Amino acid sequence: LFTHTLQIPTFTMKVWLMFISLFSLELYLVYLYSFWPEQLLIIEILQPIIVLVVFSILYIPNLFLHLQTMKQARELRAKMKRLKVIGVTGSYGKTSVKEILAHILSAKFSVLKTPNHVNVDTGIANLVLNQLTDEHEIFIVEMGAYRVGEIKRICDIVQPQYGVLTAISNQHLELFGSQAALTKTKFELVDAIPNPEQLIANSDSPLLVKEFEARDIQPTFYGTSQTANYSISSIEFDKSGTTFILSDTKISIPLFGSAH
Repeated sequence: LFTHTLQIPTFTMKVWLMFISLFSLELYLVYLYSFWPEQLLIIEILQPIIVLVVFSILYIPNLFLHLQTMKQARELRAKMKRLKVIGVTGSYGKTSVKEILAHILSAKFSVLKTPNHVNVDTGIANLVLNQLTDEHEIFIVEMGAYRVGEIKRICDIVQPQYGVLTAISNQHLELFGSQAALTKTKFELVDAIPNPEQLIANSDSPLLVKEFEARDIQPTFYGTSQTANYSISSIEFDKSGTTFILSDTKISIPLFGSAH
């Protein structure tokens, strides 16, 4: 409270349903055993089990609704034949790439991008159902994951034709369990792109380059490497931003830092 960093939780329909169900059950149990303090103590001791039971019961309808949402979003996306979808994934830099890419492409096209940090299947499916229209020409999708198969599920929904891979590092390694599992998950986007020439990857990420070589796939590379298809050099900073040479063309951007 003093540092103004306290964040209010997001109360989704699922959270409200869970809260109301638990609260109603607790009130009912208190009503039944209000004259027996020993029983009330037992209720408090068993509260974690009560929460688990309620959660397990609500999981089934929630799973059904989740699968229905995925199916509806997939069918709606399939109807949009002229839509170009760009998937963006990687261990870091996803949001920055998505935002800058959307800013550039919006100069000529009608663009929809995933908002804020919406980057998992449920949020993306709801975005498709609620905001994606026939007027949109490009859909830029940030794809996050915490376990194997999650990026594949997103790709099944949005059917990307282009993929951008920013980098692979050991971030979230504790969730994936191994570097191999993490890399496999990020490359679920690669597996979903029919044309390797429409894959764009960072040549400055050794793990990323190594995995492409192991799979004998040649994407379009960008980075500071001289062998990259789009090679960046002569990076300089001043008070107005960053200047650099991109494949013999001098470019200035109002952003600071070589990562941009």
